[in-house]
Amino acid sequence: MTYDRWAYQVVELGNTFMGPPKAEVIQEKLNQMGLAGWELVSIVQAFKVILFFKRPL
Repeated sequence: MTYDRWAYQVVELGNTFMGPPKAEVIQEKLNQMGLAGWELVSIVQAFKVILFFKRPL
């Protein structure tokens, strides 16, 4: 199945003072987003974790 149009969602976890979140926090957010139909496209980690998701319109 091919989709021509996508919706995107960016989720930030953690903060610059406390550092990145624990794996359990990331896993819970991934599960929540997956249940809502979002697919993880990319992840960036610095002082926080930024998750990039997409799903077809």
